[in-house]
Amino acid sequence: MSAEDACSGRAGCSIANPVLWRRWRSSRVVNARIYFDHNATVPLRPEAAAAVGHALELCGNPSSVHAAGRESRRMVEDAREQIAGLVGASVANVILTSGGTEASNLALRAARAAR
Repeated sequence: MSAEDACSGRAGCSIANPVLWRRWRSSRVVNARIYFDHNATVPLRPEAAAAVGHALELCGNPSSVHAAGRESRRMVEDAREQIAGLVGASVANVILTSGGTEASNLALRAARAAR
């Protein structure tokens, strides 16, 4: 239980638990929200939100040869290189899919072919 939960709305909090009361009163963020349901989704990091925002501003097909398409392609390839670097893989082995189902099917086919 947070100090805020223990003290908010309680007139006698300072008497009942002076340590908790002082901690609550001195906290800079009184209405902080703590998210525990990471099984469903996770809070988006500001860096990720900025990258997604930039990507959403682009309206080019990465397979097109015009300027917007080339910029989109560059963004996709940059992402592929970053992923490869994070997992220690070759860029050629990083395959981006349109979603979880396509990725799962691709992984199952690869596992089956490896037998």
